[in-house]
Amino acid sequence: MTHRFSGSLRGAAFALVAASAMLAVTSCGGGGSSGSSGVPLPKGGSASTASVTIIIHWPAAAGSTSSRRHPSYISPSTKSVSIVVNGSSTTVANNPAFTGTPASTSVVNVNAPVSTSGPDTFLVTSFDQLSAAGNILGQVSVPFTVVLDVANTLSVTLNGNLEKIGCEAIAPFVTGTTAMTLVGPAGQLALLPEDADGNIIVAPGAIPALALTPAMASQATITSTSTPNEFNVNLLVSGTAVTLNGTGSDLNGDPISTTCSITRVPALYVANHSAGGTSPSITIYPASATSASTPVATLAGSNTELTAVQFLAVDPKGNLFVTNQGPMPGATFGPDSGYVSIYSPASGQVGNQAPISTIPNINTPEGIAFDSSNALHVLSIDRVTTYPSSADGVTAPAAASSTIMGSNTDLFSCYGMFVDSTGIVYTACSDVLNIFAAGASGNATPAEVESIGATSLTFSSHSWLDVAADSSGNFYAPASNNNENFVEEFAAGSGANPAATPLPTLSKGVGYSQPIGVWVDASNNIYVTNYGSSSVDIFTSAAAFDLGVATNTVSTGIDAPYGVTVR
Repeated sequence: MTHRFSGSLRGAAFALVAASAMLAVTSCGGGGSSGSSGVPLPKGGSASTASVTIIIHWPAAAGSTSSRRHPSYISPSTKSVSIVVNGSSTTVANNPAFTGTPASTSVVNVNAPVSTSGPDTFLVTSFDQLSAAGNILGQVSVPFTVVLDVANTLSVTLNGNLEKIGCEAIAPFVTGTTAMTLVGPAGQLALLPEDADGNIIVAPGAIPALALTPAMASQATITSTSTPNEFNVNLLVSGTAVTLNGTGSDLNGDPISTTCSITRVPALYVANHSAGGTSPSITIYPASATSASTPVATLAGSNTELTAVQFLAVDPKGNLFVTNQGPMPGATFGPDSGYVSIYSPASGQVGNQAPISTIPNINTPEGIAFDSSNALHVLSIDRVTTYPSSADGVTAPAAASSTIMGSNTDLFSCYGMFVDSTGIVYTACSDVLNIFAAGASGNATPAEVESIGATSLTFSSHSWLDVAADSSGNFYAPASNNNENFVEEFAAGSGANPAATPLPTLSKGVGYSQPIGVWVDASNNIYVTNYGSSSVDIFTSAAAFDLGVATNTVSTGIDAPYGVTVR
């Protein structure tokens, strides 16, 4: 494939090839300073020309496949270089060091006009065939003042010549190449600038400036990262393929573009309290995971500051918020030693990494949820505290915006919570389920769901541990007490502060082992954590839930789970 390049430039590169203007070439593996590698410093020439040593730097090749998106080399396909001085005088060099992976430096000696009215212009070009033939792989134009009877030394690093752009997923949340899959709302991908031979272009200050844009901005947002040509992608729509367009230009200014697609699938997040609470973790899976599925990512280890984890919530940008009863590692347990730790796994913050920020000094935090305006609600032992959404999603809010607390609230010994799309707040507290109207604050009176309804259960002997509602307003609450393990289903109430009644279809004790957490996703799939069997049951239909027969059960990587959520 012959690269697109201007005729005048290519003609200049070949002009003196026909005239056999070939000069001697040496190569070295040193750091590029004249004389340090034994290469003599040229001097002299005629009265109008002088010798110039041009040191071409070739960064060493990367050694691992995982670093493919950030390799440190510029085309190892180089077979020859041409050096054009002031647009006419040309030197062509074939060097054994240009075959395969180049040495760290190559040295070419040329005669150039002594500068009189200003610096000379040196145009250095690399090719993938001998004698300056084939595709142009890289180039740099450098002004340099040539002085007679001194050691003229010019160091250059070529800019790669962009021929094509590749899309590459960055694990763990994005997989695939041209057609990619994103697990969860956000992940990272890279645009790979490649030369005509498919080598990734990297050189200091020479990476082509590429841009990535979604075809439909209403479905995805794109932001750059601190790494060139790497991007954060936030998909606003699940299940729909979004087209991404990457653009750049070659050294001749011709446009280069690529198109790839990415489809979001929901992610399942599990808070693993762990047996005895000694090794807490967060494991993340595709929401369609089965028993054989391994996590796509895990947060675990002393640096994460996870202690006695309870429940978790994920904001629209994929930032993860986890309640910890504490105390913080190295701190003393006390009435306000609990906290919420905040992570950004989609930006690569997985494994044993510290949280980005923390909301401290909470008395026994348990349930946690976002509402439709992205305000954060935290349920602690006797109150619901609401924090305003932050602009970046990972900065801990400075102060609460409202609190539900007081004798009328019946908030005591509380555990899990849920906030629906209308702002109704559901809380699971000991033997009472409370439902607060949207916007409730202060000493508000809830609608209560206790020992009522159409089943034979004696509710007062149970502790409600979590609650979640489906798109119809029916809601679900697990309980584990007195050797009875069940998840109750309640019919939706009506009005701004609805009461509810249990449904006759009761999933009682079939396959559950100390159920604690529950979640209902946008497709009304139901997820239940089993603390006793270290698993998560997934029900993909109401009929399966009513029978207590899970469609899928996830267990790999799960250890005594509490909270569960899907985003």
